[in-house]
Amino acid sequence: MVIGGETGNGASIYLNLDGLSFSRPLSIGEEKNKPYSIAIADMNGDCKADVVLGNQEAPGAVLINDGKGSKFTPVPFGDNKGTVYGLAIGDLNGDGSPDIVAARSEAQTMLFLNSLTLKKERTPCK
Repeated sequence: MVIGGETGNGASIYLNLDGLSFSRPLSIGEEKNKPYSIAIADMNGDCKADVVLGNQEAPGAVLINDGKGSKFTPVPFGDNKGTVYGLAIGDLNGDGSPDIVAARSEAQTMLFLNSLTLKKERTPCK
């Protein structure tokens, strides 16, 4: 489970330990940012869930999961205009890679095309 807040503490992830039991929160992303919207998707084709954060008046970030859920490599996108209040993830240009649409207040809605080209014939994730 990933949560964010308006307090400026960044986002936190809670790992499922067993059934409905979760770990203590692990801070992910930049602590100075205020995530307003969150999406989970495999953004780099490694079959691991990555985290996409839409922030308030700060660039968004794709947090690439190392596969253990405890270390994420941030890849920034966008600018610091407006607040991203909605994210949608999907392959919009047919290249096999997930793209990001960010709906923003006080700024234009933006489309961010993923520059990674994934193999369309790749083995499906389990």
